[in-house]
Amino acid sequence: MTGKLIATKLKHKLLATNVKRKDLVPGRHYAGTTLYLNVRKNGTRAWEYVYRDRVTGKLRYMGLGGPDALSLAEAREAVRVLRKGLQAGTDPIEAKREAAQAAKLERAKARTFEQCRDAYIAAHVASWRNAKHGQQWTNSLGTHAAKLLPLPVQAIDTDLVLGVLEPIWTERRERRPACGSGSRPSWIGQQPEATGRGRTPPAGAATLRTYCRWRARLGR
Repeated sequence: MTGKLIATKLKHKLLATNVKRKDLVPGRHYAGTTLYLNVRKNGTRAWEYVYRDRVTGKLRYMGLGGPDALSLAEAREAVRVLRKGLQAGTDPIEAKREAAQAAKLERAKARTFEQCRDAYIAAHVASWRNAKHGQQWTNSLGTHAAKLLPLPVQAIDTDLVLGVLEPIWTERRERRPACGSGSRPSWIGQQPEATGRGRTPPAGAATLRTYCRWRARLGR
């Protein structure tokens, strides 16, 4: 991001009484050490912490929020904390990005099996030739995996998965046991929404697929 820096000398530092002045020209107005008020052409305003990347030497601009949410004193205190972290080797923008990724992962871990089932069906129903397949997935998993539906996916282990599949295998005793509904928990377990980190399935899902294949080969 680039932008014109206005009134960069300390004697022209922005005062609290001037923050909401309507006649401030577009650009970045100096409000304290490494703190600027960015006045955009559309009239919106936001505090920014401006610092140099310690690797590239380029200026970086970190938004802190608008003057309505953050007073000048609060913005200066926020910058003081960020500047201290930067001196200790923590890039504030990268730290913010990592924190957002960690929060996203935690939200993904908290998703229930039912939520992942619905997300998987919604993502794939358009590619299925038979429009009934979506309802079949919903019905079969609702019947055979009812105990798993309210559980967070990350809490579903091998024993829980096998506890759902064993009754199906016992009942059918076919060459490819549970090839329909029994394989569906596995596919759902692979989805990014379930794992929060791409397509790597949890241990239970991987064991389920392997167990399914070997039982089929053995004719059990």
